[in-house]
Amino acid sequence: MRTPQAALKLLLQMLAQADSEKERQSIINDLVISNEKATYLIEQLLRAARVSHQPMQLQPVALYSTVASVVAEMGNLVTAKQLDMSLEGDEKAEVRADEPLLRLMTSNLIENAVKYTPSGGRIRVAITLANNFWRLSISDSGPGIAEHHREAVFQRFYRIDTPQIEGTGLGLTIVADIIKRLSGSIALKSPASGNGLLVEVLLPKA
Repeated sequence: MRTPQAALKLLLQMLAQADSEKERQSIINDLVISNEKATYLIEQLLRAARVSHQPMQLQPVALYSTVASVVAEMGNLVTAKQLDMSLEGDEKAEVRADEPLLRLMTSNLIENAVKYTPSGGRIRVAITLANNFWRLSISDSGPGIAEHHREAVFQRFYRIDTPQIEGTGLGLTIVADIIKRLSGSIALKSPASGNGLLVEVLLPKA
């Protein structure tokens, strides 16, 4: 299916032609899943639009506590997948940012790390000083991103072929747009271990 709308249309046609209650129930279950995918895509599109156009309120924002709050929100997913996740760094780190945009950026990056890291894997989040910037580093033991994909993944709807993992191809686009608006930068690298992905974000000190 190229779009959630096409999937919903086909499933509705199949439902109309279903011969048994068991078949109808199976199609209804698929409809619920397809509707959830469509809803998530719409939410991501709305987020992308807000990031590009909403006014910003730049002010000193506590980076460590913002990241810690996002990590805590992911607690149930982290526990369910039995991930080894840690956060370390300077608790007094402050960046000049718009707080809602900073939270959205952080949430997308950490959610990606949790999503792509296999059960029993490892995620390390660190905040360190880098000249006039604070560096947010997120390292995971997932499949990583091949070097030739690392620029393209910031384009809208670009997705690497990972059939087992759902996505819209908008998460990293939203992240890149936020970082650009906050006068920061982002780089995708290979961790020192060689396995997984290392995301490094630089944001101006407050």
